[in-house]
Amino acid sequence: MTRILLVENDPEWLDSIPRSLPHYNVDLAPSYNEALRCIDSGVVYDVAIVDLNLIDSADRNSFDLLGGEILLVLRQKVPTTRRIALTAFPPGAVREQVFDRYDVDELLIKGGMTLSSLREVVQLALDRNAAHLPANARALRSALWEDFRSWRDHRVLLLEQ
Repeated sequence: MTRILLVENDPEWLDSIPRSLPHYNVDLAPSYNEALRCIDSGVVYDVAIVDLNLIDSADRNSFDLLGGEILLVLRQKVPTTRRIALTAFPPGAVREQVFDRYDVDELLIKGGMTLSSLREVVQLALDRNAAHLPANARALRSALWEDFRSWRDHRVLLLEQ
C-alpha cells in the first residue's frame, strides 16, 4: 500500500488530511523530532506532505522553517520520496525559492487549498514516482528497508560488544 508521511503540527490538519486520503497509509508526525524518527525508522514513504513551519506562536506568524529542514533530510536520505510543501502563510515572492531550495513537487497554501486538490497533487506526485519505479518494487521498498535496518542494527550491536 502507498505510504505517505504527513508532517504537520496543527491538530485540525492532522485530522482532515488523512481523512481526505482514505486509500493511502498515512503516518503522522506532529513535530520535527517525530518526523526525523519516522524518516529514520526505515519506512520508505512514497510521498511526504510537510508543513514548512512547525512551531506555533501566539499570533501564528512563526516562520521557523523546521519543515523545510525535514524536506532537505528527505531529499538527502530518501530521494525517491516525492515531497509536497504545505504552509499557512503564502510565501509571496519566495514561492520559486521554496521550489528551488527544497526541490518539492508542489507548494500548497492551506488558506486556498481544498482537500480534493490535495488528493490531485498527491496523485500527480505518485504518478511521477510510478514513472521511475515499477509498482511491485514500490510495494517491497519498505520491507526491504526494514530488513536492512534490522541487519544493520544487529551488526552494530555485534561490533559494540
